[in-house]
Amino acid sequence: MKYAIVGALQGFILLFLYKLSPLELWGQAIEYAVYFISGFISLSILLLFREKLTKLQIYQVIIIGLLMGGVSVWIYFQGYNGDSYRHYSGGILFAWSLLAVLLTYILLPFIQAQSLFKLRTADYSALYRHSWDNFFVVFLASLFIFIYWLMILLCSALFEMLGIHAVENFLISPTFMFLTMSVMFAIGIGIGHEHEKIISTLRFIALSICRYLLPLSALISLVFAGTLLFTGLEAMWSTRFSTHALLWLIVVNLVFLNGIYQDGTNAVKYTVALKAMANLTLFALLAFSLIAVYSVYLRIEQYGLTPNRVYIIVISFVAVMYSLTYAWAAFSSFRSKLTSNWLDEIKTPNVTIAYIVALLIVFLHGPYLDANSISARSQLSRLLDPTTDPSKFDFGVFRYKLGNPGRRVLVELQEGKLDIEEDRLKAIKERIALLDKSGDYYGWQQQLRTEEEGIKQVRISAFDKNRSIPEALPDAFELNYCVYQECKVLFVDFNRDGIDDALVVEQNNWNISRIYILQADKSWQHVANLQHNVLYLYKAITEGKYTIVEPEYKTLKVEGKELSVQPR
Repeated sequence: MKYAIVGALQGFILLFLYKLSPLELWGQAIEYAVYFISGFISLSILLLFREKLTKLQIYQVIIIGLLMGGVSVWIYFQGYNGDSYRHYSGGILFAWSLLAVLLTYILLPFIQAQSLFKLRTADYSALYRHSWDNFFVVFLASLFIFIYWLMILLCSALFEMLGIHAVENFLISPTFMFLTMSVMFAIGIGIGHEHEKIISTLRFIALSICRYLLPLSALISLVFAGTLLFTGLEAMWSTRFSTHALLWLIVVNLVFLNGIYQDGTNAVKYTVALKAMANLTLFALLAFSLIAVYSVYLRIEQYGLTPNRVYIIVISFVAVMYSLTYAWAAFSSFRSKLTSNWLDEIKTPNVTIAYIVALLIVFLHGPYLDANSISARSQLSRLLDPTTDPSKFDFGVFRYKLGNPGRRVLVELQEGKLDIEEDRLKAIKERIALLDKSGDYYGWQQQLRTEEEGIKQVRISAFDKNRSIPEALPDAFELNYCVYQECKVLFVDFNRDGIDDALVVEQNNWNISRIYILQADKSWQHVANLQHNVLYLYKAITEGKYTIVEPEYKTLKVEGKELSVQPR
């Protein structure tokens, strides 16, 4: 019953947030934070139900949940561009969502083992058990909710066959979805706790897989390391995934190694030869982690920091910490002649590095040290370097990749707040003016291609061969797409002011056509998009199979923004 109650409360919170949909920026940021706060607290309480809850555990869960909420608010504000619509640097929001899950996975076992902030006295056996069991309990709950959802779809399909649509409308309604899915997930957690033997069996199977696959991963690592001695690193630098591949190789080996070591209470059933091979692999992993750091350093030296490179360099340094401590444990085990308590020295590093990773996740998404801010400072430093040619610099990174910190840099450059010589500042402002004509990062890259290839002519013509293209329309915002493909224009009075507007159809754009309105200064402004399969739209207009209709439903304008009506 207690599981269902917590699930129902979480469902009501999700439903309330869905219905709320605040328009103010602060309201949106708080809404975003509440998702993380409620998600962490409810999941933590559910997993803590396995044993008796203590007041200290509840306090710790609430404090960490509020901390995650505060970080979420900061990250949310980093993506706001100050215009009349919301525009986010989606990369850092996505990264925070993933790393918040990792942060939860790291901290929950410490709370469950009542070992939070007990670095030297942490109960390693309890940490090991909770970390593996939490994974499988959540996996079982996810499987349970997946099966439940399949049954809902089956019920909906059965009544749909009878022509009863009300059942489907009810089953897929937000109220039903949020409430029942949350309750079923909570019940799934309860099932996992009720059947501990199943969880223990799943853990035993996973650890057995680790025991059989570690020799294979060790062999792959050693053969690869030996091959590098003959081929060198040049071939790796020519790929775009060398760092990622090395880091994944390190992660796989470390997971398998911890899987066979478990909590150190049971002797590892490996021969001396297999233990020696695993130890040699740990020395190879140290080399791989250093190569990964060097690989990222080369990219940063050439192109500066970006959010992706910030995350990769941090992950690489964490890999160095793990590899270095594990290599020392391997060296110590050689001195002890690979006894049954093989690699016993990895316990303390595992706990210590877990705390370090948790702190890094928080700091990398907090003020001044977040990935966007660090990257913006790095890119600005590159731009201010006298050896950097402004015409070759990617200004689109500031606007489209670095959120608010990047956009603040553009404002400072435009307002001349930075100490830059006059000629260089003029060149920078010209590039920013060119950037202003792009609508997204892809459009900016298209502009750069146009400039490099010397193609300036926009290929645009009217569907009606008797109509000519207005002189200013080819220079309109975002029509640089029409450099590489011919665009067609249909002239329609969309805003009912007696003057024809322009519907620009791009033949290679799958589902968006742009509507442009003629302004008082004779320029054309992109005001809306028409959503439809462009191939069918192009054919229908060409064959004259279309009509101009008034909207079926009126709508509301809130704070200068018209809300879209979506008929069911």
